[in-house]
Amino acid sequence: MATMQIALFEKFDVVVADAVMQNLTGHDLCRILNKNSSYKNTPFIILSGLE
Repeated sequence: MATMQIALFEKFDVVVADAVMQNLTGHDLCRILNKNSSYKNTPFIILSGLE
């Protein structure tokens, strides 16, 4: 996943993700990035268009 490689290489101040994505969920992305110490205190915003 190119997006994951970018996220692990770069450091973002906030992460905004969709709750439902093609290969993983926003919650999965949050768990993966939180394993990286540089994202321990990064706010995550997970959005959903589901009703």
